[in-house]
Amino acid sequence: MQALPLQQRIRELSPEERAILIAGLRAQAPADTLRSTAGAVGDSPLSCTQQSLWLADQEDLTYVIPTAVWLRGSLLPSALARALQAIVARHGVLRTSFPVVDGQPVQRVAAAGNWRLSFVDLSALDG
Repeated sequence: MQALPLQQRIRELSPEERAILIAGLRAQAPADTLRSTAGAVGDSPLSCTQQSLWLADQEDLTYVIPTAVWLRGSLLPSALARALQAIVARHGVLRTSFPVVDGQPVQRVAAAGNWRLSFVDLSALDG
């Protein structure tokens, strides 16, 4: 018999079994790894991991990786913009910045607002 994937096994747990699993995971995890900003907007303290990354970023911009995407074929710009806005609205980490307040870094989750996606048509460059 083949084992079920972990996600499926978790989905099939009863509410009581799921509560026991969560309690066990919380007992094993460092306190700050379970801090959630889901749905939060505004400033929150950094976790230990975020503080480490923030300190490293003060020396080196390794985590800033600009990129460009070359698309071929048909594209509905409005559909792409709506899809990206939905992703950003759902995932607060994509709206999080790390300003310094009173000498200490904080994580600031911005509200999921409307923003404009810019497009540059480079089809004339396609040889």
